[in-house]
Amino acid sequence: MTPGALVYVAAYRPIRFYVWATPFSTELPIYADIYINSTYYKTLTCYTVDTLIGMGTYVVDIADALQEYLKTYTPQLPVNAIQDASYEQMVEVYVNFRASSFDPDGLLVPDGPVPVQGTVTTPPVSGGGLPSNSFFVINASLLPQFDNIMSNELETALQERMEQPTTVASGTRVYPLSNLPVQGGTPLANLSIGTYRDDYGGFPFIVMEFGPATGWWGGPLPATSRNCKLGMFYDVPGGGSSGVLWLTTGSALTSGIHYLPLGLKEIFAVIPGIYPPFLTNPAAPYHYQLFLWDNDAGQYVFFTPWFKFKTTAVERVRLAFQNTYGCFEYVTFLRNSESFKIESSEQLIPYVRPFSSTVDPINMGHRRNSIKANDEITLSGVFKEVHMPWFKELLMSPIVYMQVLKDAKTWDNPAGTTPALKQVKVVDGSYSTKKTVEEGRYAYEVSFKITPSIEYITLRN
Repeated sequence: MTPGALVYVAAYRPIRFYVWATPFSTELPIYADIYINSTYYKTLTCYTVDTLIGMGTYVVDIADALQEYLKTYTPQLPVNAIQDASYEQMVEVYVNFRASSFDPDGLLVPDGPVPVQGTVTTPPVSGGGLPSNSFFVINASLLPQFDNIMSNELETALQERMEQPTTVASGTRVYPLSNLPVQGGTPLANLSIGTYRDDYGGFPFIVMEFGPATGWWGGPLPATSRNCKLGMFYDVPGGGSSGVLWLTTGSALTSGIHYLPLGLKEIFAVIPGIYPPFLTNPAAPYHYQLFLWDNDAGQYVFFTPWFKFKTTAVERVRLAFQNTYGCFEYVTFLRNSESFKIESSEQLIPYVRPFSSTVDPINMGHRRNSIKANDEITLSGVFKEVHMPWFKELLMSPIVYMQVLKDAKTWDNPAGTTPALKQVKVVDGSYSTKKTVEEGRYAYEVSFKITPSIEYITLRN
């Protein structure tokens, strides 16, 4: 289906336009001029593929063109404030369609004005044609369960899986760009993902539109920009202590993709001198949830999932992975073991007599070459059944980083103070799972391997 006005679509799903023309000829193409953020990008040429009630039907899919343009934004650590991640990860798009004809000499002539691409020294020049709706494209895909969404509207998929509390203001179109389940007003102890005291990271979300349109004083409010502040609920499930902390006093938040500070290191940096009870009483099973409050409308805007504060783990590794929405999420695993994997081929330098003047006897015999060597770490974790689709996004993610600290002495960071990311890769076929029953729900003990993305470099000679 042709994208509607101002809808949000995923770049890694079909973005099709159905264009009808009459009269038509199978020899005459149409031209689709793609404009990104109001700037001409490129032109696609399409020939008729079908006929419908006497008209030529042209089908134009611009998904490939958007995929080559859009980029990935990696949050800068630490996420000590709300980070904007929209640049080149979300764009506004429209398409101008132009027809063509044959001149008296039988040459194909595109309708004008014809747009011109920009160069290093000259800006692009817009052309003419019939414009489509303007809409937004995000560097994202959708999970297979959303294949029934024929229109490729990202918001429809987000609404299908959204479990935002009912306290969110009516008309608010702010969604998590994550498939991690979002619980309601109180945490469910067996559904919270754990974080540790020294974890860093952010949580991605998208602002499409704020609601309501009237401020708490009765005046009108803009739909795409509000003054919002960040807060945190903390709670002990089962009737324990609970409370709320305000992390910021408020700042402008506009439509687009953003990250909230999620790691405990970042949260405590935002509120220096304020220590939540779970810092002074780490034995209690505290859970926390971040939220946004609209100062202008006096309403809740957005809630993250609940996370469980964990204090004990002998060795752990925190990963950041690109999810299906093109954003990065963070999860911590236990580090089970480490090995050193080596692969090589063999070269034989024959032993001959008399010794050749060009071959030193010390170098004769079998010799290794084409050596590939790398560290390999086995990680493990326990997830509930509802978390498994989200966890599988990590296993198939094209980009995975490991949290390291810049002053560490080894690549896997046993100590340090400044957060950074080091790219790793998940070893294909290394995933295993064991299904158990825990607290009346299915739990999955998962295990997989990672290696640094850059192998050890060995010498040829």
